[in-house]
Parts: sequence; structure tokens; C-alpha cells
Amino acid sequence: MLSKKSELPASLKEPFKIISDEFTFSLHILKQYRQLFGHSEKRVDILNKSAPSFFEIVQFSLMDSVILGAARLLDPAANRNNQNASLEWLEQLIQIEGDEDFARELQGLRNELINSFENLRKTRRKRIAHSDRSQARKKKLYPFPFSRMKIRKIYRGIGVYLNKISEFYTETSIRFDLTDSGDAESLLHKIAESCRYEELIEKGSIDRLDKLNNKWIKAIGQDLQSLDDADE
Repeated sequence: MLSKKSELPASLKEPFKIISDEFTFSLHILKQYRQLFGHSEKRVDILNKSAPSFFEIVQFSLMDSVILGAARLLDPAANRNNQNASLEWLEQLIQIEGDEDFARELQGLRNELINSFENLRKTRRKRIAHSDRSQARKKKLYPFPFSRMKIRKIYRGIGVYLNKISEFYTETSIRFDLTDSGDAESLLHKIAESCRYEELIEKGSIDRLDKLNNKWIKAIGQDLQSLDDADE
């Protein structure tokens, strides 16, 4: 059942924007992760060929950010003395507006997401937010104890939740899309071009001196020297 209102109630406008913006940012991180590590083994091979240790850090850091982004939105509206910008907060405001039935519908959807998210919540508590002793004793903290498909399902569910609110009050939906390209895609193309450049040097198609005299290579060297000076 749709509300007869044509816009979000005043009490919901700022909270809804805060949470939508937070979700959009976390969704953007998930997109970058998928473009780098969730597309194909060939892409991962290219990353491992160029900078394996660096991209291992990138992989784990991005996924931790994705987990935290969803976990924060599924947190209670209040923890002890902390007031959280979470989905439950929106439900409380909707109840205050007098739309109790709709708030209960959202609560049911949120509870389904929380149940689906249990392994990720455990990862957040025991490894990301805290250093659980049982986890610390394990030789490997990765791979992740869940699939990328599960992550996508949870993020889709949060998008559905937010769209229900938008459609209930404004009869319009918001596009939360996981398919857009981004900077990670551009980075992969640059790395692939760099790998091809190395092949051409090995084949003799490009003079090895070109690598030494290349202004872009020189610029990186100069930047590294500046970084060393700044750390002193």
C-alpha cells in the first residue's frame, strides 16, 4: 500500500539521505572489489603479475570495508550510549510518523537481512573490529567465510529496503546499481597495457633505454624520493 504523501516526511529527509549516501559509498567500494577480484581468474593473474603483495592488501581492505558498510546499516539504532545511523533508526522515525504497519514490514525485511548476514557479523566482531583470540591463533584469516554472491544478495536486499521507503512516500525508486564501471576497470586496463609494454621490451620491439628515459617512469622515481624526504 502506497502512502498518499508525495515526498518524504520532514523528519525522514535528512536521516534517509545520510543512510542512502552511506549505502551508495559502500556499494561503490563493492563495485571496485568486483571489478578487480570478482570478474575472472585472468584479471587476478594480471594483478598478481604486477604487484601481488599490494593487491592482496587491497583485496582484504576492500572486502573489510564492504562488510563494515553493510554491518553498520544493520546495527541496532542504539548501542549503549551510541546512537547509530542504521536502518532501524529509519523504522523508528517511520513509526513516529504514524505508519506503524509499514515500519513492521521494514522490520521484517531487516530481520531477514540480519539472519543472512550472521557469518559476516561474526567476521566483523571477531576479526575486523576486535582481535578474537581463537581467530588470531589461526594461521589463515582468509579466505572469507562466505561467498561474493552472498555479499551481493545482502547489498541488493538493503537496496530493496531503501527503495521501499522511497516508493512508499514518493512513488519513485532509486537506482542502486552493481554493474557500473569505475576506476578499478581503468586501472586494470593500464596494468594490462604495462604488461604488454614489458613484453615488447623483451621482444626487442621497444628499446630498453625507453624504460629508463620514459618521463612517466622518471616521475614515479622522483615522487618516491620526495616521499622519503617527507618521512624524515
